[in-house]
Amino acid sequence: MEITDLKIRMPAQVKDWLAARADENERSMNGEILAILKTVMRRKADRRDLNPAK
Repeated sequence: MEITDLKIRMPAQVKDWLAARADENERSMNGEILAILKTVMRRKADRRDLNPAK
């Protein structure tokens, strides 16, 4: 798996929420972002499995 950098801008309130969530889950902010994105990707894949294209 190739790893690439991504720099993003976000409102301070979102950053604070993300930092608190990362701390609660004992992850870095990067790890928390990846966990959130993987969850969203999994849910989307699950929905496709439940509703296959006609």
